[in-house]
Amino acid sequence: MENRTWRVFYLLILMLNGFRSRAQDMQQAQFYAFPVLVNPAFAGNMEFDCKDLRSNFRASLQSRRQWSAFKSDAFALELFRKKSRLGFALLFRSQRQSGSRLQTTGAGAAVSHRLSLGENWHMASGIQFNLVHRNFDFRDFRFTDQFSDKGFSGQSTADNLASASPAGTYADLSAGTLFFTRLFWTGISIHHANQPVVSDFSDFRLPVKLSLQAGYKFEFRSDPNFGLFKRDVSLHPVWMLRWQNPFTQMDAGLYYNYEPFFGGLIYRGLGLIRKDADGLASQDAAVFLLGIKKDGFRLGYSLEVNLKRKTYGGFPTQELTLSYQYAKKGCLRRRFGKWISIPSF
Repeated sequence: MENRTWRVFYLLILMLNGFRSRAQDMQQAQFYAFPVLVNPAFAGNMEFDCKDLRSNFRASLQSRRQWSAFKSDAFALELFRKKSRLGFALLFRSQRQSGSRLQTTGAGAAVSHRLSLGENWHMASGIQFNLVHRNFDFRDFRFTDQFSDKGFSGQSTADNLASASPAGTYADLSAGTLFFTRLFWTGISIHHANQPVVSDFSDFRLPVKLSLQAGYKFEFRSDPNFGLFKRDVSLHPVWMLRWQNPFTQMDAGLYYNYEPFFGGLIYRGLGLIRKDADGLASQDAAVFLLGIKKDGFRLGYSLEVNLKRKTYGGFPTQELTLSYQYAKKGCLRRRFGKWISIPSF
């Protein structure tokens, strides 16, 4: 009965990944600092393994400021149950666009399951459900009937737009699958699979987003300990391709760990395979990342340099991530099988 249940679960994930994609979600510069947002199959993927139950929990925080108009914050609590090989995540997100007074808030949950495909290969599949509320604030708007010969009167308006509610609450469904060995991983994920109608004010549906991910971990010998564990010295080339009609975007980069420090460089664009309307390389940004990590604690900061000829003014895009997983002496880094060796930041 249990095997039949998991076969139905994996079939559902693969069916959801068969949908096709079409406006564009807000970016993530440090996408592997908050991997469950990239692919629900990452839910519960911990770095450390301890006998103490507390090591099965992780808390993560991400805050992004894009130019001076877009703000995004996310918080996650993750849990992994060894016996059932199930990972869980609770997610909370908030996005604000100050210029248009548009705000989106959401809460959701993700569950993943790990399955062995043999001695070296493993599979993880996950599904995520979010309940999202989107609202537009008209309170600071001024309408023509609020003005007189002497200027703004301060009286209430009779304009129907002021009392209209472009707010909407909708359910959002995502899913993903990963195939991995001890050092390599590749996966596919789909977000907004149900293409929800985002507002009661219109019939606009959120376009499906399809994403492909891949990466490899090069480990370097490190005999001395740093803190409770052997020093993590590793290099991670990573790649991700996303479609969300009519947008296509690629992220390719390198991350380097030398505890307690890590750094990375990511190129975002399609400069090698696509040109813009003027025949120039289609490219978005270069991302520079620095941070520190020790014994389950990680702090990362990234700065994006705009590679487009068109700039949007304001402050440069910055992102801050913070996470903590309880770990103590006697715990092990999860390196061999059943765990995905994504960059631990």
